Amino acid sequence: MYTISAGSRRLLTANRAYLDYVYLATYPYHTDDTLAIAERRVKDFEAARDVYATLGGRVSEETGEAIDGFRIPKLHVPRHFPDYVRWKGTLDGSTTETSERLHIDLVKEAWRATNHRDTHLLQMMRWLDLRERITAFELYMEWRDRAEQGEECGAAEPIGEEVVVRKRTKTRQAWHVPDPVKDNVDYKLAKRPHLPGKPLADVIATYALPNFLQDLQTYFVQKALAGVPDIFAFLDIWTSVHLLLPIPNDFMKAEWRKVRANAHEQIYDPILIDSGEADVVGLSGYEVGELRLIFRPSNRLPGAVHPFPTFLAYIYRFSPIPHQKDAATQFFKVSKDYIGPVRRGKVIELDTIIRPCPLAPVIDGQAEIMDEREGAASLANYHNFYINSFASLNDYI
Repeated sequence: MYTISAGSRRLLTANRAYLDYVYLATYPYHTDDTLAIAERRVKDFEAARDVYATLGGRVSEETGEAIDGFRIPKLHVPRHFPDYVRWKGTLDGSTTETSERLHIDLVKEAWRATNHRDTHLLQMMRWLDLRERITAFELYMEWRDRAEQGEECGAAEPIGEEVVVRKRTKTRQAWHVPDPVKDNVDYKLAKRPHLPGKPLADVIATYALPNFLQDLQTYFVQKALAGVPDIFAFLDIWTSVHLLLPIPNDFMKAEWRKVRANAHEQIYDPILIDSGEADVVGLSGYEVGELRLIFRPSNRLPGAVHPFPTFLAYIYRFSPIPHQKDAATQFFKVSKDYIGPVRRGKVIELDTIIRPCPLAPVIDGQAEIMDEREGAASLANYHNFYINSFASLNDYI
């Protein structure tokens, strides 16, 4: 078992504290509790940040000597963050990118157009005024040209919105794919399966799912469904699904995320599944799974109801999410679940998949930088994982 050194543990504490502050600073809403947490995490960072100098991270590029102090404006601003929020409101709509970009357009380009003499400010203002007038005139000319072309050609008969909706609905009804709005579901599938009518034996071989048939039969028996499938059954396969993420309050925007189970590209995304009592915030009531297959029994399944009443997914399971976080990283840790040498699988309803679950491998010893391909393959190459709450603000909340 690899033991984390005191320096590494202190470095983890500093990094974790600063990341907590960064994500708290982007919250779309705040309470006294969240501001108190932000203040505490800033103090934790300031108490541990000397580790960067201790480990050689604060070295002068000119002299090569260690820099003891941390007199850096960006490290001083967090102290005043709670006061800024109480004074001006949340900072989620603030960014420095706008002013940085405008500095190029309104200052640098304008300066280059001057003769660099004493009257350069007046020249810059005249240059900007001329640019704005030219832009406004170009927009007017484009609008006039479009209006004249419309009069000459005549107004084309637009395709009515009802026609478009009717065609889209007709295609969905052919495969009985639910519509997120009409059918009130939190997922979106392609209108047609990517692999329609695939023999179950081929699915087992292509997706490398040795216990899939047994787990599928178990699901049918537990749900008391007619037409228990055998090896000669057929499945309609989808390789991806879009999930509507749950939002904890009205301040958060609705967001769709894509998860995949693609045997051709060897991509099987980790997901969070509602085990029956899941909360919108936190991980209580969830379990972690690896999405291996998105499917529905096809119309060629003898004795089954047509169309099959629900869409299904096959997952590989992980250990239950623990009640306590890892002491060093403050992440929850999970492990792959096995039956002997084979991963433990389970058939679930597709609508119980709530969101993607970003996982980071637990690496014992010194870690090396992974390239994109190695990072994508980490789910297959490692056994233990941290649930990474820093993948996005929605995951963090």
